[in-house]
Amino acid sequence: MTGCTGYKRYLYAFCLSTDSVLSSKVQQSPSDLIKSRGDSMELHCLHNISSYNVILWYKSRVDQELTLLGNLFMTNDNYDEGKLQIKALTSNDSAVYFCAFNDLDG
Repeated sequence: MTGCTGYKRYLYAFCLSTDSVLSSKVQQSPSDLIKSRGDSMELHCLHNISSYNVILWYKSRVDQELTLLGNLFMTNDNYDEGKLQIKALTSNDSAVYFCAFNDLDG
């Protein structure tokens, strides 16, 4: 995890961090993001694993278990990209976010 060490100094700022490379085939961007209360944010996740058709988004907060935010089953042939959008950020959105892909048929 990178980039969130000084986030407590910002009273109304949120530190949203992602693991920039989760494996050799899955990549998230941006790796770090600082936003203010009420702003919106967008995270992107890419992969190059053929036939993986499920996108999963997870949220990790200090002293809490990893939370599955949701999953999306893709029915077309373009399974390689997904994004997570949050509008009107609150303090509860300050966290580390992870994406993952899976093959529902496998």
